[in-house]
Amino acid sequence: MTTIVRGLVNYLLVRLHLVSQPVNFLGSTALALPTLMVADIWKTTPFMALLLLAGLQTIPPGLSDAARIDGASAWGYFWRVRLPLLMPTLLVAGHHSGGSPGRGPGRAARLHSLVE
Repeated sequence: MTTIVRGLVNYLLVRLHLVSQPVNFLGSTALALPTLMVADIWKTTPFMALLLLAGLQTIPPGLSDAARIDGASAWGYFWRVRLPLLMPTLLVAGHHSGGSPGRGPGRAARLHSLVE
């Protein structure tokens, strides 16, 4: 039985003469996990960026002015003001990405958001 492997990436790889024949990314034991990782990152990154941007916009601008008047450095403002106020957003982002508790070493290579 012949397996036909199609897709934009394979088309570009063959057209650019980087490979002689299409690559079966999900059928290869060496390429399956990296392929799923790239797909998961491609899928999740825009949502995480939007989520963190929304979290940053909830921080009142007056806190930055107050921290500057109190003499806080940019690093101190980040660690003592911005990061604590972003914690709820980071927890939501971590839960969405599959980083919730209970993901032990036995499931370390599993990409939760793509598998389930």
